[in-house]
Amino acid sequence: MGAEIGHMPIGSEETICSCGNTGCAENELSFKGFLRKYYGEDRKFTLNDWNAFVKDVKSGKDHAHKVIKEEACLLGKVISILINLFDPQILFVGGIVDEIYDYIYPYTLEETKKRVLLSNYRDINIKKTIDKDKLIFIGCNQLVFENWII
Repeated sequence: MGAEIGHMPIGSEETICSCGNTGCAENELSFKGFLRKYYGEDRKFTLNDWNAFVKDVKSGKDHAHKVIKEEACLLGKVISILINLFDPQILFVGGIVDEIYDYIYPYTLEETKKRVLLSNYRDINIKKTIDKDKLIFIGCNQLVFENWII
């Protein structure tokens, strides 16, 4: 369970996660987490709700961008923990945020650089997923080939 980063306790203490605890990052950085903050309520959200949020982000609505900044900073904290622990050469971010990645990225990078000493020595390489449906397989293959070559 060491890779269950979604349950790092760095989120809001107000919302109970599916694991029964509060403060889990996944509770904040999920589809539902974005929409809960945007709509100001906790309910069963639909893809239509997400599409409306994305449309508001792209059209520059202030509240949508406030949510983007808040979520991106939280993502930056999660990424900084991962970088400090594992020192990866590259880190991929993807999933439901693919559509709004360009809006999230600047805040995420800024927050990450504030919290990672490594940023004094080399660039922090955060990329959008290449193919989110195959990313886990790409990462596993890369791991196998790097260890095989060494």
